[in-house]
Amino acid sequence: MRLVSLGLRLVFKGGREALTRLLVTMLAVSIGTVLLSLTFATLNAVNTQNQKTAWLDTASPTLSPSRAVTNASPLWWLFTTDQFQAQTLYRVDVAATGTNSPVPPGISHLPGPGQYFVSPALAALLRATPSSELGDRFPGEQAGLIGQAALSSPSALVVIVGHTPSQLSATPGAVQISEINTSPVSSLSSTQEGASVTYSASNMKAVIAIGALALLLPVLVLISAATRIAAARREQRFAAMRLVGATPKQVTIIATVEAGLAAAGGVLLGLIFFLALSPLLQNFSLTGQPFWRGDISLRALDIVIIGLGIPIVSIVAGWFSLRRVRISPLGVARHATPAPPRVYRVFPLLVGLLMLVYFVTFGKPSSVGGQIDGYFASFLLIMLGIIFAGPWLLLVGSHLMLRRVRRADVLLAGRHLADDPRGGFRTISGLVLALFVTTVTVGVTGTILRIHTTSAGVATAAAQTTIVDQLGDMQASGLQGISLASVPNTLISKAKAIPGVSGVVLVRVPPAYQIPHDITPSDIQGLASCAELATVPALGKCPVGANVASMYPDFGFSLTKTSQSDTVWPIANVSTRELSELPVEAAVVYADNSSATIEQVRTLLEQSLPYQGPPTIVGGITGDNIQTFQALQRIANLVIAASMVIAGCSLAVSVVSSITERKRPFTLLRLAGVPLTTLRKVVAIETGIPLVIVALLSVGLGLLASELLLRSLLSLSLHTPTFSYYLAVIGGIVLSLGVIGATLPIIEQVTKPDDAKFE
Repeated sequence: MRLVSLGLRLVFKGGREALTRLLVTMLAVSIGTVLLSLTFATLNAVNTQNQKTAWLDTASPTLSPSRAVTNASPLWWLFTTDQFQAQTLYRVDVAATGTNSPVPPGISHLPGPGQYFVSPALAALLRATPSSELGDRFPGEQAGLIGQAALSSPSALVVIVGHTPSQLSATPGAVQISEINTSPVSSLSSTQEGASVTYSASNMKAVIAIGALALLLPVLVLISAATRIAAARREQRFAAMRLVGATPKQVTIIATVEAGLAAAGGVLLGLIFFLALSPLLQNFSLTGQPFWRGDISLRALDIVIIGLGIPIVSIVAGWFSLRRVRISPLGVARHATPAPPRVYRVFPLLVGLLMLVYFVTFGKPSSVGGQIDGYFASFLLIMLGIIFAGPWLLLVGSHLMLRRVRRADVLLAGRHLADDPRGGFRTISGLVLALFVTTVTVGVTGTILRIHTTSAGVATAAAQTTIVDQLGDMQASGLQGISLASVPNTLISKAKAIPGVSGVVLVRVPPAYQIPHDITPSDIQGLASCAELATVPALGKCPVGANVASMYPDFGFSLTKTSQSDTVWPIANVSTRELSELPVEAAVVYADNSSATIEQVRTLLEQSLPYQGPPTIVGGITGDNIQTFQALQRIANLVIAASMVIAGCSLAVSVVSSITERKRPFTLLRLAGVPLTTLRKVVAIETGIPLVIVALLSVGLGLLASELLLRSLLSLSLHTPTFSYYLAVIGGIVLSLGVIGATLPIIEQVTKPDDAKFE
């Protein structure tokens, strides 16, 4: 207790310097606490959304067999997805076989035949939208609202439609269940329609996990830099204690009290800031949907992890800074130079890059969990490798600088970097990580978004207003992959009667068509009337004089597919009469760019071809994917902004700490006649030049990692970032140099000759 009391006395009665160090460290720790708290709270909110939609995956084939409920009558169940504009609509058709059939959450009883329950957001949308665009998709009348327990967010669009058992049992895809699922599915294949809700949430958790990693290391760098403020002065003070008889354990306890007090105060302050900010984030749409009130919150375990983890990091950083004192106080008194870093420091960086190269060469992990673990580990190694290899790279650069230039300021700066490359890199490590994170984020999201928004990608002008309804599961292999459903003869006339519709194509199955077991969606052959094909430009053209074309329709569900507008299909040896008797595999409608027209077409297709999958835009992306890309862009923007703020704070703290640590030698240099401008140049050179060089290296690593990630994960090539990215990088470096320049006046304050003290 006496040592603890002594440590507290040194903190509160150690003068302005000790108090300033305490306050700055607390502020830095509080910033880190807020960011980590927001990350944990966001993950909790996504988990809550995932939990609330688990009931939609009741019939998923990936679920473990349910515990049998002996006293419950079976319930006919069919889950499908739909789309309204850019929003995904989840539909569940049910039919009770008895009075005690299981009831989904959010409703008190099952809807009867001709009834349906809707979420509040869908109810509002039905009231504001003409029935021909949305309401006519649901037979019967609204019987009530679905409660919050079954909805991922206030904006969720969900409908539960009632039928008779005879109606639903005859519907393809309907199954009987004995209980409602309550556990989110953890590992799913993207081809399983029934599991699409949880799969999207799993993707979002992976994205947030990568974003959390991108912020975690810069936050730790900031906390470590703040904890090590005036480390040299503290070393001298603790070395003096060692010389008068203090043991290494006693010195460690005193240092732990100081670091622990600042960390505990910073954590408490950060949690207060988080509590003040969390109510403002309830409507924040990170995943594409706002959270319910209370979803963004910390669990008790999260508070324990933050409350213990951050102080431990601070204490370890402070403890590590006193390693020379623990070995020998004379090491501080004589300013012994530590051993230089070795080349083996680049190994973690190389291993992380080689993991991505392995994924490119031999393929990514097959499961969602394996992908999260694999890519998380590779990027963790790369980011740790940048920090670990940085001092060695800085040492090599300082030796080159000393060989090339003989100016006094350059020699002083180069000599200091060569003596302490770890401390020199520590100053700029925050910005280097921020630039790497920014580069990877911009590279990946920019490539994906550009593919979906440029004419070179799948979304050409003609494709953006072409709606396709594929009959059956086009992803399946075997003969069941093609639906032989009949199409009403009135479909074409009804579609053309909608204002804005200018063309309809029925893609038909060729005679005696056999599907190989290794079929892929792009290999599925179809036949189409040339007269119909001429009215839908997104599907290609017929040769002059042809009546029927043989085509391989590609409806653009892959990121790498391009439009088929310019494709000329070969002539099919089938007559027009024979074509009209063949089963239909897809109905395609070409409309104008009116949202009302597109939604009327969707509604007509769903009425005419029920339970055949949601009509989608040719070459477009689904509502779930749109939300994922938008969320990815929002997370990218948050990561960029937060990492730049953290990097700026780390740089300012590190430069100020570096200057105050060298108060005595700088003062002696001024007394020896070295101009103040030379000392400023020394600090600017030893910080600015490594910053620019290592920052450019970090940008290069980020572009390389982005290329490898895109090739292995999506089979895409990196699109060169836009000019705004390079402008942001240059702006970030210039602002960082400005931060360095803003700290230089401190040199004059701490090196006044009148304040010099000699021992």
